Amino acid sequence: MANIERGEVLLVVGEREYTLRPTTNAIRDIERRLGKSYGQIIQALDTYDIDALTHMMFAVLQPHHAREFKTPNDVGTLIDAGGGINNTRIFSAALTEMLLANMPPKPPAGGDGDVPNPPRGRDGIGGNSGLTPDVSA
Repeated sequence: MANIERGEVLLVVGEREYTLRPTTNAIRDIERRLGKSYGQIIQALDTYDIDALTHMMFAVLQPHHAREFKTPNDVGTLIDAGGGINNTRIFSAALTEMLLANMPPKPPAGGDGDVPNPPRGRDGIGGNSGLTPDVSA
């Protein structure tokens, strides 16, 4: 069962259910395999890059389904079972849901995200600081 609080989503292919979860090690592995950054791989998914789709699915299946999917070729078989390369929408939809579930939250408008850290005080020292600038003689 997928736990959205952990960034997991459910993929249903036929009568089977799979839990997708992007772990740090899985993402590092896909970056090494493809020689691309995570951002480049995500962009490749938008351009219907089947290699990127297969490797991304392989990476996010590993935390819960590594025994069944030992190589990216095993994922190709899953994609074929789900309708093949002409019908990848269920895989793309699951990956999109997973990526959205794992995006960092945006800072609130006008909140802490817009305030320099630390706030500027006198002589560049944080306004709440009791320290004064060190003056050399």
